[in-house]
Amino acid sequence: MLTNLTEKANRTNCACGRAHAVDMGDIIIRPNALDDIGRIVQQVSPGRRVAMVCDTNTYRAAGERLELMLKGTQVDLTTCVIRGEEPIVPDEKTLGTVLLAIEPGTQCLIAVGSGTINDIVRHVAYKMSIPFIAVGTAPSMDGYASSISSLVVDGVKTTVQGKLPAAIVGDTEVLSKAPEHMKAAGFGDLIGKVIARMDWRLAHMVNGEYICEYTIGLVQDALRRCIDALQSSSPDASSSGGAQASRSGSQCESGSQCTSDSPYSDETVSAIMEGLVVSGLAIAMVGISRAASGAEHHISHFLEMKALTGEAPAHLHGEKVSLGTYIMSTMYHKVFSHDFAEIERLMAAPPRPQSPERRVARLTEVYGRTAPAMIQRWRSNLPGEARAKYIKEYLSANWERLQQMVLHDIPKPAELTSLLDAAKSPYRFQNMGYSRDLVEDAIVCSKEISQKYSLLYILDEIGLLEHFAHETVEDLA
Repeated sequence: MLTNLTEKANRTNCACGRAHAVDMGDIIIRPNALDDIGRIVQQVSPGRRVAMVCDTNTYRAAGERLELMLKGTQVDLTTCVIRGEEPIVPDEKTLGTVLLAIEPGTQCLIAVGSGTINDIVRHVAYKMSIPFIAVGTAPSMDGYASSISSLVVDGVKTTVQGKLPAAIVGDTEVLSKAPEHMKAAGFGDLIGKVIARMDWRLAHMVNGEYICEYTIGLVQDALRRCIDALQSSSPDASSSGGAQASRSGSQCESGSQCTSDSPYSDETVSAIMEGLVVSGLAIAMVGISRAASGAEHHISHFLEMKALTGEAPAHLHGEKVSLGTYIMSTMYHKVFSHDFAEIERLMAAPPRPQSPERRVARLTEVYGRTAPAMIQRWRSNLPGEARAKYIKEYLSANWERLQQMVLHDIPKPAELTSLLDAAKSPYRFQNMGYSRDLVEDAIVCSKEISQKYSLLYILDEIGLLEHFAHETVEDLA
């Protein structure tokens, strides 16, 4: 039981100036953790009427066993198995399916699954004002400990309020049996934190946005432990990339060697799951997802929206984050390889001049019926004369400092790919079935999905987003 983790998440005198309080019970990540479910339900639920939500795969992985265990107690259990096409979409239809299956008077929910199932149940629990227990079946995403849900509302990927789980159960015997690509997706979701860290620091420096270095440190330490375990399981990952991706963490023990060609030993799976839980806790601690997601996640959400309309192939969230991280690592190092005098020359005569008319046309083509909202978001962030002057002066005065931060905090593309190759996590857009044009659109247009300030915003403010988007895709191709 990770009791020290919940202790770390509650901090009354943080250097950021805020108190962090996370009201969560047990976090259990170990073999045979499912055996504790009866005790946890008894602790969490004020009554015994419980609804368990899963899909056909997660029912087989853990739901059926839980059903048998709980029906052997005094729990009045309703099981909702979401059936239909895969992957399941967390949209209005799926929410309705779950709500219709829940019996009146239900006092506790159990989410058995990973990303989509937890997003749905977390939001339903919030709407019903009842507790829920998250039972993980794959170490594939960082939302287990989150208090927000990522849903598809009217075709748009949207962040909505959810409920923090009352307990998290990760049975490592179940997690280790998850498909390899789901484990790789979990690693991909974690490695994206190097971009999130830099984007948050950039927003703090440029705009004075609130920042908490303590939560950043928790997430980065968890990422470093995950990389250590991966490198122990997969010696090919032991390169300078691992060291740079995991800086700012304390030393820890490595896991044991794998006996197969899989990079995912039990220790690695446990480290990934713990890292994903820490990431979610960091979100809950500060009430925003800054420590866990930046521009790499915006790109992922954009590609997910395109998959929902049939314009792009479907991939797991963490797989798309791997790609987004590779894109943003390439872009960060490309932009800051220039000295500021070169940037000023590009600003004065951009190779790909940006115009409002062309951007509106691009957003209209890319977003279709949801374009008006995206265009409005883009217009609301256009810099006025004073803002444009400030941005130029700020960058001029701080460019060398930003260059050093990028070199220190973000692994170079070659170093990053060493880790992603070892983790068997996809990152080349060609191999994932994405076109050059789609990836370039993702870089230029994804920031309108979530208005978090990032490198993408700063490049747009100085008129060079389209130029560097094109140059980055050329490098990736």
